[in-house]
Amino acid sequence: MAGSPGTEPERRGEHRKTSAGCPAGLGISQDGELSLLEIVPDAVLTTDSRGRITHVNQRAIEMFRADAAGLVGLPVEALIPRDRREPHGLHREHYSQDPKPRASHTVAGLEAIRLDDGSPFPVDVTLFPVVVDGE
Repeated sequence: MAGSPGTEPERRGEHRKTSAGCPAGLGISQDGELSLLEIVPDAVLTTDSRGRITHVNQRAIEMFRADAAGLVGLPVEALIPRDRREPHGLHREHYSQDPKPRASHTVAGLEAIRLDDGSPFPVDVTLFPVVVDGE
């Protein structure tokens, strides 16, 4: 019955009402779901086991100067200066053998590149393995 308590459209409406009072950056999708990637103040990229980008948040879109469609599906090495891509791929493969939370912010000189013009910028990287759908 349309409009009865607990129906899908009503729940979505409740989420929209709730999201209006949320702090900036809180992500509510079109279907009313909270996006945890949007509530963190940092750029967040998720990758699959092959190093392909699967999700990005708005901060990552701004930082890399690309839309989500331009980032999702790329190998993460596409965001690294060309002279460091091959070594990074080897590091990523090694990490995937025994993934553990790890911060790279202590490594001096880490850089990524913006996709619109290829300009480099400094980054801090934290790795955190998460298994989604068995991968």
